[in-house]
Amino acid sequence: MKAICETKKNDVRDAVRAMKENGYKGSIFQIAKATYAHLVENRPEVPENTESRICWHVIDVDKGMLHKKSCKEKMSGNVVDASIVRPDTTGLKMCKKCMKKK
Repeated sequence: MKAICETKKNDVRDAVRAMKENGYKGSIFQIAKATYAHLVENRPEVPENTESRICWHVIDVDKGMLHKKSCKEKMSGNVVDASIVRPDTTGLKMCKKCMKKK
């Protein structure tokens, strides 16, 4: 399963909660509002649109925490890859070690 989320506040967090509650596991893709609206109208394009996206983040589903893929922080075994455009809108906690603001 792939979760497609908009950049609106807490959309990614809601997808993570749904995964946790329903036992699904799959990559999460946060995309811009215009692209999201287009994909809602044209659902067959979703797989094609997500194949080229690189996942630079991981989400610890159990802790509801966003990490960079290169993070050395100990995570639970329940993690999913994520392609995040705007980390500040995810509604997730951000790892203090790898997601420091510059």
